[in-house]
Amino acid sequence: MAKNKITREKLYQEVWSTPMVRLADNYGVSNVTLAKICTEHNIPRPPSGYWTQIQHGKEPEQINLPDSQEADTLILIEDYKKESKPLGSQESSNDSVKHPQNKIVVRGNLKGSHRLIQESQQVLKDARISIYGTIQPPEASGLDVRVSPPNIRRALLIMDALLKAVEQLGFPISKGPVVRIKDMDVRIRITEKVKILKPPQDSKKKQQYRFYEPKDYLPTGRLEILIVDAARIKGEHFRKCWRDGKKQKIERVLNQVVVNLQIEADRKIQYEKELEISRAEWAQEWEARKQEEKRDEELKAQMEAEREKVSSLMQEAEDWVQSQKLRNYIKEKVLRYSSHPTSDPDAS
Repeated sequence: MAKNKITREKLYQEVWSTPMVRLADNYGVSNVTLAKICTEHNIPRPPSGYWTQIQHGKEPEQINLPDSQEADTLILIEDYKKESKPLGSQESSNDSVKHPQNKIVVRGNLKGSHRLIQESQQVLKDARISIYGTIQPPEASGLDVRVSPPNIRRALLIMDALLKAVEQLGFPISKGPVVRIKDMDVRIRITEKVKILKPPQDSKKKQQYRFYEPKDYLPTGRLEILIVDAARIKGEHFRKCWRDGKKQKIERVLNQVVVNLQIEADRKIQYEKELEISRAEWAQEWEARKQEEKRDEELKAQMEAEREKVSSLMQEAEDWVQSQKLRNYIKEKVLRYSSHPTSDPDAS
């Protein structure tokens, strides 16, 4: 259970004993928020590559905790949780969307519909049918609608209500449709649930159905609204898809869709920040590995040079020993010849 209060010294010890991502999960905050806490309280963090060296049995240098006047001050983690709530539970910047009196209503006709609806209506009706029985929106279409022909009108009515509600909040919309929120692009798609029909089996041959056998698909008429390419944040539950149910159609959840579009923009911002930090850490770790490999290569080259030097010295020593033997031999020959000048020195 994560503590709500912690001293600067204790947090410093935990930061240097547990990887930031794991420690952040323990406290229920993101690693970006935990890094912010460390920066604000002048708590040094392990450099990139630190934990890799630990895994390889090395003892990298630990940065000492600088002195501070707030040594005995308790850090309240809960305060930072309030500043950085899990994005799945953040309140929208437009709380009016949640108000019952501002409920988004789907109209019964397409007169005066959104410009993207008008531009794409005929294109979608003329679109080719995929093997799933749903239309395949062409590149010329400004809407990502993938439903069966009988449900095109309903899908356009839903998309029309959704796009108008988003534009009323001041968010620009482009083909896709792509909603621009806080400099982030959030895409919307409407699809139709498709049922797989198993081919009839021959009872006499007792054939079994296989996934690679030809299949038939049947659109079910149940529509879905999807936030496309939603950011993936570890340990977070975020709703990005709404489906027709037995009791409730997606026309009744459009307010929640609009709220989550804005939450998704915040999630993308957080994801980009975390990705930027991760990329910087990966780059530093990669540079540290390159430096370590360079040091290893230099050490190998130095050891090889030492081996060659030792080998050369050993050869010189061996040559010196042989030369000494040769000198002694010649000296002995000269002495013998001097003692017996008429005799052959090699005869004895």
